[in-house]
Amino acid sequence: MALAPESIDRALHDLLEQLLLDPSTRADFVASWEHFGGQDAADMRRVQSHAEWFLLERPSPALQCLPIESAVTGVQSNLDADLRQALRESFPAILEVTSVRAGQGAWARDLFGGGEVPLVQSRFLPPVEVGDVLVGRVYPIGDQLYCASRAMAAFRNAKLLAALRKDAQAAHLARRGVVRVLQSELELMFFEEPEHPAAAAPESEQAVERARQVLLDGGLAPAQVAAIFVQLRAAARDA
Repeated sequence: MALAPESIDRALHDLLEQLLLDPSTRADFVASWEHFGGQDAADMRRVQSHAEWFLLERPSPALQCLPIESAVTGVQSNLDADLRQALRESFPAILEVTSVRAGQGAWARDLFGGGEVPLVQSRFLPPVEVGDVLVGRVYPIGDQLYCASRAMAAFRNAKLLAALRKDAQAAHLARRGVVRVLQSELELMFFEEPEHPAAAAPESEQAVERARQVLLDGGLAPAQVAAIFVQLRAAARDA
């Protein structure tokens, strides 16, 4: 498998286009925008992140599965096998840039998942320096290389990096293994906080949002609240 970053972006577009031909899936997609915290459809980063979340992370009530796994509209037969694998194996991450190679890309440490991620140079990779924080989904494109999502964002803030390292260390101590953050959690940690949970959201999701709001009302910052939920999700549970 050796994929161009642009082919990943095109596959996401084609996959979403195919799925939205189905009226029930299209209605689900529209409703999910509000739950994702969609306030401004002109925010292209948010629009792209929502599409990735909808396709790759969120089980669809209309399809009864992740949209990427749906066979209802012939998606699995129409999508190239290598591209389908890249979409399935992609993951959202919080990355610390550890080295930059001009014209080639960058190496970044996955703060919560662990390990180093080699990112190829593409028009979707923001200009970065060592110590920058990258937030978004990454896609395997072959030869142990990854490409950044179109929705990838970069932050240059030493205090933010230090706080994230501390949160990641706490999460690893609780889990003692790989800790994966969700794309929805990245939105809560770094981008606009949704004002209200969608009325159509499952009861369990509404309960989580109510819990988040209690912590926010208590004076915690959105990033602190999101970090608490990451740690709770990673912690071992007594059956």
